[in-house]
Amino acid sequence: MFNLEGSEEELPLFTLSHEALWSSRLHHPVYLAIGPKLLWLLPGKSATLPLRRSSALGPEFGLGLTTEIQWIINDRFILAFGVERWRGTDTMKLHGFEVTSTLSIALK
Repeated sequence: MFNLEGSEEELPLFTLSHEALWSSRLHHPVYLAIGPKLLWLLPGKSATLPLRRSSALGPEFGLGLTTEIQWIINDRFILAFGVERWRGTDTMKLHGFEVTSTLSIALK
């Protein structure tokens, strides 16, 4: 949820994103991954389906940068910790900072 500056109203944000990460081995089994992120941001009126568009802000594209530390536990598991910084390209109102942790499991 986002708050518009000067308003107490919370604004849910529907996003579709794509990111491409390039990995570099630091010391096996630890890798550093970094890459760009492309987002489509759609502010809504409430966090329910079907999504109703916000009248205050329209849809816009966003760009970001992702950095991750990945640890290969074994052949089936990878643990990752990441930081992302993104912002919308049309206005200065939509921007964010995310901290993530991920456990990936290979389905064999």
